[in-house]
Amino acid sequence: MTIEQIKNVCDIGVVVKFKTYNPRDIEIHSGKIVAIALYNSAIQSSKMDIHGYNMDVVTVQPTIGQDPTIFSYIIIDEQGTLKAYAFEWIDVTTFQKIDVEGYQDIRIYNASASELDKIIRLLRDSGYKAILKA
Repeated sequence: MTIEQIKNVCDIGVVVKFKTYNPRDIEIHSGKIVAIALYNSAIQSSKMDIHGYNMDVVTVQPTIGQDPTIFSYIIIDEQGTLKAYAFEWIDVTTFQKIDVEGYQDIRIYNASASELDKIIRLLRDSGYKAILKA
């Protein structure tokens, strides 16, 4: 998928999941898009250091340039926190549009409480929203 293709599938309300090119950010980012914005709106909506984040990305993707004011951003709600990501920062090989159709039940048998906690933690660490219901 290219950056242009990613831009075409991104819209308000769409749930996405991706990693960025930032070598200091190893997280899998996942959330609902709440806005698509230019720099000024992105910097106001997000608590992120957009300039610093861009400089980290430039170390591995120098062709994007050092001026983050020229990019368009998706603003996603990551578990209650708004974060802005320039399309140019997204590792296109990891980008996924998540089709959300409610929820799915997973049943796990013969597992201890600590094993269940570990499974929930692994799901969350992989970018899924997961809860344990007895």
